Amino acid sequence: MSLSAIDCVTRGVSNFRANWELALVQFAQVMICSVLTLIGLVGLIVMLGASFLFQIDNSTDWLTALERLDDLAIAPGLLAIGLVGGFILTTIILLIYSWFQAGIFGVLDAGERQAPVTPGVDAQLFRTFRWHLFTGWASKGVWRFFGYLTWTTLVATVIALVVVLALALGMVLIDSEGGPVLVVVGCLAVLPLILFFALLNLWIMLGMALLSREEMTAMHASAVALRIVRRRLPGLCLIGFLFFLVYFGVALVFWPLTQGMVFALQDSAVAAVVVQLLLGAAQSLVGSLIMVSFFGALTALARSELKSGNA
Repeated sequence: MSLSAIDCVTRGVSNFRANWELALVQFAQVMICSVLTLIGLVGLIVMLGASFLFQIDNSTDWLTALERLDDLAIAPGLLAIGLVGGFILTTIILLIYSWFQAGIFGVLDAGERQAPVTPGVDAQLFRTFRWHLFTGWASKGVWRFFGYLTWTTLVATVIALVVVLALALGMVLIDSEGGPVLVVVGCLAVLPLILFFALLNLWIMLGMALLSREEMTAMHASAVALRIVRRRLPGLCLIGFLFFLVYFGVALVFWPLTQGMVFALQDSAVAAVVVQLLLGAAQSLVGSLIMVSFFGALTALARSELKSGNA
Protein backbone atom coordinates (compact mmCIF):
# COMPACT_ATOMS: atom_id res chain seq x y z
CA MET A 1 0.00 0.00 0.00
CA SER A 2 1.34 3.43 -0.95
CA LEU A 3 2.26 5.91 1.78
CA SER A 4 0.35 9.18 1.95
CA ALA A 5 2.17 12.46 1.35
CA ILE A 6 2.06 13.31 5.07
CA ASP A 7 3.47 9.88 5.97
CA CYS A 8 6.31 10.48 3.51
CA VAL A 9 7.06 13.85 5.09
CA THR A 10 7.03 12.31 8.58
CA ARG A 11 9.37 9.53 7.55
CA GLY A 12 11.63 11.98 5.74
CA VAL A 13 11.99 14.11 8.88
CA SER A 14 12.60 11.00 11.00
CA ASN A 15 15.22 9.80 8.53
CA PHE A 16 17.00 13.13 8.80
CA ARG A 17 16.78 13.17 12.61
CA ALA A 18 18.47 9.77 12.74
CA ASN A 19 21.12 10.76 10.20
CA TRP A 20 21.57 14.42 11.18
CA GLU A 21 25.16 14.50 9.93
CA LEU A 22 23.74 14.71 6.42
CA ALA A 23 22.86 18.36 7.10
CA LEU A 24 26.57 19.08 7.54
CA VAL A 25 27.31 17.14 4.35
CA GLN A 26 24.65 19.09 2.43
CA PHE A 27 26.01 22.35 3.85
CA ALA A 28 29.54 21.44 2.75
CA GLN A 29 28.23 20.65 -0.73
CA VAL A 30 26.48 24.02 -1.00
CA MET A 31 29.58 25.90 0.19
CA ILE A 32 32.00 24.10 -2.14
CA CYS A 33 29.78 24.41 -5.22
CA SER A 34 29.05 28.08 -4.40
CA VAL A 35 32.73 28.93 -4.06
CA LEU A 36 33.58 27.21 -7.35
CA THR A 37 30.70 29.00 -9.07
CA LEU A 38 31.95 32.31 -7.67
CA ILE A 39 35.43 31.54 -8.98
CA GLY A 40 33.92 30.95 -12.42
CA LEU A 41 32.05 34.26 -12.34
CA VAL A 42 35.18 36.13 -11.24
CA GLY A 43 37.09 34.45 -14.06
CA LEU A 44 34.45 35.54 -16.55
CA ILE A 45 34.66 39.14 -15.34
CA VAL A 46 38.46 39.05 -15.57
CA MET A 47 38.26 37.63 -19.11
CA LEU A 48 35.84 40.36 -20.23
CA GLY A 49 38.03 42.99 -18.60
CA ALA A 50 41.15 41.66 -20.29
CA SER A 51 39.37 41.58 -23.64
CA PHE A 52 38.32 45.19 -23.12
CA LEU A 53 41.85 46.28 -22.22
CA PHE A 54 43.38 44.51 -25.21
CA GLN A 55 41.16 46.38 -27.64
CA ILE A 56 41.65 49.96 -26.52
CA ASP A 57 44.60 52.18 -27.24
CA ASN A 58 46.81 53.15 -24.36
CA SER A 59 46.29 56.75 -25.38
CA THR A 60 42.51 56.47 -25.22
CA ASP A 61 40.99 57.95 -22.13
CA TRP A 62 38.51 55.87 -20.12
CA LEU A 63 35.46 57.98 -21.01
CA THR A 64 36.09 57.42 -24.70
CA ALA A 65 36.74 53.74 -24.08
CA LEU A 66 33.46 53.34 -22.24
CA GLU A 67 31.64 55.04 -25.12
CA ARG A 68 33.16 52.44 -27.46
CA LEU A 69 32.24 49.53 -25.19
CA ASP A 70 29.22 48.50 -27.28
CA ASP A 71 31.39 48.22 -30.38
CA LEU A 72 34.00 45.99 -28.77
CA ALA A 73 33.99 42.24 -29.29
CA ILE A 74 35.53 39.57 -27.09
CA ALA A 75 38.91 38.46 -28.40
CA PRO A 76 38.55 35.01 -30.06
CA GLY A 77 41.44 33.54 -28.07
CA LEU A 78 40.02 34.68 -24.74
CA LEU A 79 36.57 33.50 -25.79
CA ALA A 80 37.92 30.02 -26.55
CA ILE A 81 39.79 29.92 -23.22
CA GLY A 82 36.67 31.08 -21.41
CA LEU A 83 34.46 28.44 -23.05
CA VAL A 84 36.91 25.61 -22.34
CA GLY A 85 37.48 26.82 -18.78
CA GLY A 86 33.75 27.21 -18.19
CA PHE A 87 33.08 23.69 -19.49
CA ILE A 88 35.79 22.19 -17.28
CA LEU A 89 34.62 24.09 -14.19
CA THR A 90 30.96 23.19 -14.81
CA THR A 91 31.92 19.53 -15.18
CA ILE A 92 33.90 19.63 -11.92
CA ILE A 93 31.00 21.28 -10.07
CA LEU A 94 28.55 18.72 -11.44
CA LEU A 95 30.85 15.85 -10.45
CA ILE A 96 31.22 17.22 -6.91
CA TYR A 97 27.45 17.71 -6.66
CA SER A 98 26.87 14.17 -7.98
CA TRP A 99 29.32 12.70 -5.45
CA PHE A 100 27.57 14.38 -2.53
CA GLN A 101 24.09 13.53 -3.81
CA ALA A 102 25.00 9.88 -4.32
CA GLY A 103 26.19 9.68 -0.72
CA ILE A 104 23.23 11.56 0.76
CA PHE A 105 20.59 9.54 -1.09
CA GLY A 106 22.50 6.33 -0.38
CA VAL A 107 22.26 6.96 3.38
CA LEU A 108 18.61 8.03 3.18
CA ASP A 109 17.62 5.02 1.06
CA ALA A 110 19.40 2.64 3.44
CA GLY A 111 17.60 4.25 6.39
CA GLU A 112 14.24 4.07 4.62
CA ARG A 113 14.72 0.38 3.80
CA GLN A 114 15.84 -0.38 7.35
CA ALA A 115 12.94 1.28 9.23
CA PRO A 116 9.64 -0.67 9.35
CA VAL A 117 6.63 0.88 7.66
CA THR A 118 4.49 1.24 10.78
CA PRO A 119 2.80 4.23 12.45
CA GLY A 120 4.88 6.05 15.03
CA VAL A 121 8.15 4.33 14.12
CA ASP A 122 11.10 5.39 16.28
CA ALA A 123 13.38 7.79 14.39
CA GLN A 124 16.49 5.90 15.53
CA LEU A 125 15.40 2.89 13.49
CA PHE A 126 16.41 4.95 10.43
CA ARG A 127 19.98 5.30 11.71
CA THR A 128 22.43 4.14 9.03
CA PHE A 129 24.96 6.98 8.78
CA ARG A 130 28.64 6.13 8.99
CA TRP A 131 31.29 8.32 7.37
CA HIS A 132 32.94 5.39 5.58
CA LEU A 133 29.56 4.15 4.34
CA PHE A 134 28.64 7.63 3.12
CA THR A 135 31.88 7.98 1.15
CA GLY A 136 31.41 4.44 -0.17
CA TRP A 137 27.93 5.19 -1.50
CA ALA A 138 29.17 8.51 -2.87
CA SER A 139 32.09 6.97 -4.73
CA LYS A 140 30.02 4.05 -5.99
CA GLY A 141 27.18 6.15 -7.35
CA VAL A 142 28.92 9.33 -8.48
CA TRP A 143 29.04 8.40 -12.17
CA ARG A 144 25.43 7.21 -12.29
CA PHE A 145 24.30 10.46 -10.67
CA PHE A 146 26.55 12.45 -13.00
CA GLY A 147 25.03 10.74 -16.05
CA TYR A 148 21.52 11.19 -14.70
CA LEU A 149 21.98 14.88 -13.92
CA THR A 150 23.59 15.50 -17.32
CA TRP A 151 20.69 13.74 -19.07
CA THR A 152 17.89 15.39 -17.07
CA THR A 153 19.52 18.82 -17.24
CA LEU A 154 19.67 18.50 -21.03
CA VAL A 155 16.00 17.46 -21.18
CA ALA A 156 14.95 20.24 -18.77
CA THR A 157 16.92 22.82 -20.79
CA VAL A 158 15.27 21.77 -24.06
CA ILE A 159 11.82 21.84 -22.43
CA ALA A 160 12.53 25.23 -20.85
CA LEU A 161 13.66 26.68 -24.20
CA VAL A 162 10.53 25.38 -25.95
CA VAL A 163 8.27 26.80 -23.23
CA VAL A 164 10.02 30.17 -23.14
CA LEU A 165 10.06 30.47 -26.94
CA ALA A 166 6.37 29.52 -27.14
CA LEU A 167 5.58 32.09 -24.47
CA ALA A 168 7.62 34.75 -26.27
CA LEU A 169 5.88 33.95 -29.56
CA GLY A 170 2.53 34.18 -27.85
CA MET A 171 3.48 37.55 -26.39
CA VAL A 172 4.46 38.84 -29.83
CA LEU A 173 1.14 37.72 -31.30
CA ILE A 174 -0.85 39.14 -28.39
CA ASP A 175 1.09 42.42 -28.55
CA SER A 176 -0.92 43.35 -31.63
CA GLU A 177 -4.00 43.55 -29.37
CA GLY A 178 -2.49 46.32 -27.28
CA GLY A 179 -0.29 46.87 -24.23
CA PRO A 180 -2.91 46.25 -21.48
CA VAL A 181 -3.85 42.86 -22.91
CA LEU A 182 -0.18 41.88 -23.06
CA VAL A 183 0.36 42.84 -19.42
CA VAL A 184 -2.68 40.85 -18.24
CA VAL A 185 -1.74 37.74 -20.22
CA GLY A 186 1.89 38.00 -19.05
CA CYS A 187 0.83 38.18 -15.39
CA LEU A 188 -1.55 35.23 -15.82
CA ALA A 189 1.21 33.15 -17.45
CA VAL A 190 3.73 33.67 -14.63
CA LEU A 191 2.12 31.36 -12.06
CA PRO A 192 1.63 28.34 -14.38
CA LEU A 193 5.19 28.82 -15.60
CA ILE A 194 6.56 28.80 -12.04
CA LEU A 195 4.50 25.70 -11.20
CA PHE A 196 5.70 23.96 -14.37
CA PHE A 197 9.38 24.51 -13.57
CA ALA A 198 8.81 23.54 -9.92
CA LEU A 199 7.28 20.27 -11.12
CA LEU A 200 10.22 19.74 -13.47
CA ASN A 201 12.56 20.15 -10.49
CA LEU A 202 10.50 17.67 -8.43
CA TRP A 203 10.80 15.13 -11.25
CA ILE A 204 14.60 15.46 -11.26
CA MET A 205 14.82 15.20 -7.45
CA LEU A 206 12.53 12.17 -7.36
CA GLY A 207 14.72 10.51 -9.98
CA MET A 208 17.74 10.97 -7.72
CA ALA A 209 15.85 9.28 -4.89
CA LEU A 210 15.28 6.31 -7.21
CA LEU A 211 18.85 6.34 -8.53
CA SER A 212 20.24 5.39 -5.11
CA ARG A 213 19.22 1.83 -6.00
CA GLU A 214 22.00 0.06 -7.86
CA GLU A 215 19.67 -1.54 -10.42
CA MET A 216 18.55 1.89 -11.64
CA THR A 217 20.16 3.53 -14.67
CA ALA A 218 19.81 7.21 -15.56
CA MET A 219 17.17 6.54 -18.24
CA HIS A 220 15.30 4.04 -16.08
CA ALA A 221 15.22 6.33 -13.05
CA SER A 222 13.93 9.28 -15.08
CA ALA A 223 11.20 7.12 -16.66
CA VAL A 224 10.07 5.65 -13.32
CA ALA A 225 10.13 9.11 -11.73
CA LEU A 226 7.87 10.39 -14.51
CA ARG A 227 5.39 7.56 -13.88
CA ILE A 228 5.36 8.36 -10.16
CA VAL A 229 4.84 12.06 -10.91
CA ARG A 230 1.80 11.21 -13.06
CA ARG A 231 0.35 8.85 -10.46
CA ARG A 232 1.14 10.85 -7.30
CA LEU A 233 1.04 14.41 -8.62
CA PRO A 234 -1.19 15.87 -5.83
CA GLY A 235 0.86 14.22 -3.08
CA LEU A 236 4.16 15.19 -4.66
CA CYS A 237 3.00 18.80 -4.99
CA LEU A 238 1.89 18.77 -1.34
CA ILE A 239 5.30 17.52 -0.21
CA GLY A 240 7.08 20.18 -2.24
CA PHE A 241 4.71 22.92 -1.05
CA LEU A 242 5.10 22.02 2.64
CA PHE A 243 8.89 22.12 2.49
CA PHE A 244 8.78 25.33 0.44
CA LEU A 245 6.64 26.96 3.15
CA VAL A 246 9.14 25.96 5.82
CA TYR A 247 12.08 27.19 3.76
CA PHE A 248 10.27 30.46 3.00
CA GLY A 249 9.47 30.89 6.70
CA VAL A 250 13.14 30.50 7.59
CA ALA A 251 14.04 33.14 4.99
CA LEU A 252 11.45 35.50 6.50
CA VAL A 253 13.12 35.10 9.89
CA PHE A 254 16.68 35.60 8.69
CA TRP A 255 16.06 38.51 6.31
CA PRO A 256 14.92 41.12 8.89
CA LEU A 257 17.47 39.78 11.37
CA THR A 258 20.28 40.27 8.86
CA GLN A 259 19.06 43.73 7.82
CA GLY A 260 18.68 44.78 11.44
CA MET A 261 22.22 43.68 12.35
CA VAL A 262 23.66 45.42 9.29
CA PHE A 263 21.83 48.62 10.23
CA ALA A 264 23.04 48.38 13.84
CA LEU A 265 26.64 47.90 12.66
CA GLN A 266 26.55 50.50 9.89
CA ASP A 267 29.42 52.38 11.50
CA SER A 268 31.67 49.33 11.19
CA ALA A 269 31.73 47.97 7.64
CA VAL A 270 33.98 45.03 8.53
CA ALA A 271 31.76 43.91 11.42
CA ALA A 272 28.66 44.25 9.22
CA VAL A 273 30.20 42.03 6.52
CA VAL A 274 31.28 39.42 9.09
CA VAL A 275 27.79 39.33 10.64
CA GLN A 276 26.21 39.01 7.17
CA LEU A 277 28.49 36.09 6.34
CA LEU A 278 27.79 34.35 9.65
CA LEU A 279 24.03 34.79 9.38
CA GLY A 280 24.16 33.68 5.74
CA ALA A 281 26.05 30.54 6.78
CA ALA A 282 23.52 29.90 9.57
CA GLN A 283 20.62 30.27 7.14
CA SER A 284 22.33 27.94 4.68
CA LEU A 285 22.83 25.35 7.45
CA VAL A 286 19.14 25.49 8.41
CA GLY A 287 18.27 25.28 4.72
CA SER A 288 20.45 22.16 4.45
CA LEU A 289 18.49 20.58 7.30
CA ILE A 290 15.22 21.28 5.46
CA MET A 291 16.62 20.04 2.15
CA VAL A 292 17.81 16.71 3.58
CA SER A 293 14.40 16.18 5.18
CA PHE A 294 12.85 16.89 1.77
CA PHE A 295 15.16 14.35 0.16
CA GLY A 296 14.10 11.86 2.84
CA ALA A 297 10.42 12.45 2.05
CA LEU A 298 11.05 11.85 -1.67
CA THR A 299 13.00 8.69 -0.82
CA ALA A 300 10.04 7.43 1.25
CA LEU A 301 7.64 8.17 -1.62
CA ALA A 302 9.88 6.46 -4.19
CA ARG A 303 10.30 3.33 -2.05
CA SER A 304 6.58 3.22 -1.32
CA GLU A 305 5.66 3.33 -5.00
CA LEU A 306 8.24 0.72 -5.97
CA LYS A 307 7.22 -1.61 -3.15
CA SER A 308 3.51 -1.32 -3.99
CA GLY A 309 4.24 -2.10 -7.66
CA ASN A 310 2.75 1.18 -8.88
CA ALA A 311 6.00 2.37 -10.49
